[in-house]
Amino acid sequence: MRRRLALSSATAALLAAATFAAPEAAAITPADCSWAATAARLLEKLQQAGNPQAGAGIRARLVELGFSPDGTLPAECVSSGNTGSGQSGDEPLQGVAEKGILTGTGNGQVISVGSGGSIESADPQPGDIVEIAAGDYQSFTPKNGADGAYVTYRAAPGAKVVITGGGDDVLNLENASWVHIDGITVQNGSRFAVQITGSDHVALTNCEVDGSQDGGMRIYDSSFIHVEGCDVHGTNAKGTSADSEALSLEKVTDFEVFNNRVHDNGEEGIDIKYGSNGGAVHHNAAWSNRGPNIYIDGSKDVDVHHNWAWDTTEGSKPGIMLAAEAEYSDGNISDITVRDNVVWGNGGDGITLWQGNFSGIKIIDNVFGDGDSPPSDSQGGVELAGNVTGAIPSALEAITGGGTSAANDSEGNGRASGDSGDEGN
Repeated sequence: MRRRLALSSATAALLAAATFAAPEAAAITPADCSWAATAARLLEKLQQAGNPQAGAGIRARLVELGFSPDGTLPAECVSSGNTGSGQSGDEPLQGVAEKGILTGTGNGQVISVGSGGSIESADPQPGDIVEIAAGDYQSFTPKNGADGAYVTYRAAPGAKVVITGGGDDVLNLENASWVHIDGITVQNGSRFAVQITGSDHVALTNCEVDGSQDGGMRIYDSSFIHVEGCDVHGTNAKGTSADSEALSLEKVTDFEVFNNRVHDNGEEGIDIKYGSNGGAVHHNAAWSNRGPNIYIDGSKDVDVHHNWAWDTTEGSKPGIMLAAEAEYSDGNISDITVRDNVVWGNGGDGITLWQGNFSGIKIIDNVFGDGDSPPSDSQGGVELAGNVTGAIPSALEAITGGGTSAANDSEGNGRASGDSGDEGN
């Protein structure tokens, strides 16, 4: 019996990386509608993620398969009711919060800051919202909220609010508690753009980090951290001598990083490191970073799922890497699950295990483009299962009604992971 790919949304993502020839017989049947529905959703998400070339490929393929240019399903798919069984949230940038960290917002008064005004002069109480008009502003020190009641600093609807200045760190939150930053752009950090230290219950949502010499967003020795819907780019201008990474969490407990775009940065993209534990990294799009695009280093109890990681710019760097650098941690990495991610077009392997003592590691149900792969099965403490390799041609065959997928079982079939070189800080 012919086996179809189970990971429809993940495999469809890799259609975006392929160059398709028009099929001789491309008639759609209701049995193929789940693929088509996924591809239509994928087109929208790729465009949001800033990959128009890949989006154009998906659009062309949909038209070849009988869809209208806007991605509308063929009549037989709509009339049959067979529009696929993919669950909401399978694609990046479409996740929902899992940890319940960001609660207790927006139940106080709204304090307005007009253009040219001072954010620092606002005096909110726990639960209040400081709403900021469009304009450029100097750095400010947020006021703390209280247990169960965030103080929220947010851009007014439709407003572009840009924070500049502030010395080494444009936005510096030290010993902050119950603070929510929403819809604000932080630009041109002479060191870090955003630094959060010794803090708890801090949320950054719908933000933009646009340029820094060192790391873009550095979160250190903190807990209950929520980072959602942010666009982090142009950081680590110093290159390999830069401190920290584009979006890094170090010694952070209880955290969630999701629905973010992390791209075109001079070092790693998303880095969870050095004793961080109890977190989730999901539904992010990470691309064109030096690499790895996602790095879990010396951490524990982290769920990495439904991310897309592609196009590292350094030739040896993988899309996702797990390690425990002994110089900066205790040398252990444990209880990490890497699942349902889509990894393609990277300079190195798809997912790599580098140095350290591994235990309780699960790498399951990920999809890899041609040339990318899961790690080999030679590493103890690691479970490999259900990873799909070479999925671009397999998906193409499946959507046109022919061919089978290639998946690795618990023994794994990826090529061996090589030494990727010291990642540094």
